[in-house]
Amino acid sequence: MDARAAPEGWTELGPGGLTTLIGSEVDELDPFVGRVLPRAVLALAVPALLLAWIAGLDPVSAGLAGGILLLAPVLAGLVGADTAAAVRRRLASLERLADRFDALVAGLPLLRAFGRAAEHERAVTASGEEVRTATLATLRIALLAGLVLELLAAVGTALVAVRLGLRLDAGQRILPSALAVLMLVP
Repeated sequence: MDARAAPEGWTELGPGGLTTLIGSEVDELDPFVGRVLPRAVLALAVPALLLAWIAGLDPVSAGLAGGILLLAPVLAGLVGADTAAAVRRRLASLERLADRFDALVAGLPLLRAFGRAAEHERAVTASGEEVRTATLATLRIALLAGLVLELLAAVGTALVAVRLGLRLDAGQRILPSALAVLMLVP
């Protein structure tokens, strides 16, 4: 290692110290390299290979499928941002409920002594009902996010199917490749 290029203090470590320093940090990369990186490669490689295969069978269908595939992350991002905002609001309401419940439990002996426990219990019950309603609303948003992506996939497949059907109706003999494309597009 060149002394001019090394960060300050590294030249004093020596090879053993440097190996120990770097070796302890390499273990931190294990979850990323072992789990995240292979899944990311597959998430990028499989659609690209399928699009290449579809392009070999029918380039226009590959273009339609590629356009829909590019649109999916945009829609997922928009719906995901809305879902994240809803989840943040629900988390804040849960924190308020937890604070209210904690204060009620802490002051319960005093409230009972003065006969005021019942109204605070009703307030906590009402807050719990508000949180339940809000949680169901958040779940509805999350389910709608899935619906949007499924609808996009269905529309993309339908566009390819209609185009292939029109070509078949026009008398082109593309049935084997059309069936292969329709199996690969979704």
